[in-house]
Amino acid sequence: TSPDSISFGNLTFNTEYIAAHRVGITTNATEGYQVLTFARQQLTSSHGVPVPSVTGTNLSPTSWATGCLIAMTGCVGYHTTDATLRGGSTRFAALDTYAGLSLSPVEVMYSSIPAAESHDIVYRLRVNELQPAGDYETEIVYVAVPSY
Repeated sequence: TSPDSISFGNLTFNTEYIAAHRVGITTNATEGYQVLTFARQQLTSSHGVPVPSVTGTNLSPTSWATGCLIAMTGCVGYHTTDATLRGGSTRFAALDTYAGLSLSPVEVMYSSIPAAESHDIVYRLRVNELQPAGDYETEIVYVAVPSY
């Protein structure tokens, strides 16, 4: 990965690919911060065919094995290494918890106090022989929101 892209390159069928963005925050905001993320579109080919997202959501992530069903043509999802989110939620505390890409902002990092920290947003991808060939793209947006 680079600070502004993740390139999975040519994919081999039924092979898991994992990459991450490290997001760093430094804030003196008295009530901390929240980082939200969203995708501008699903991971989609130039022909308009998406790679299905894992079945888990940001509010209820699933394990990769549960959320990436064998019957699906592929799967894409993310995990945050921030184990405690707003309200004390530990929904991503387990290492094998994934949510599908969201088209609306969802929380991936949080602190209730001023902080200088970083966390990884891990992306995982798998396709099989039934996923149409093509160049697949999306744009991931991160939004940092201070709280005073």
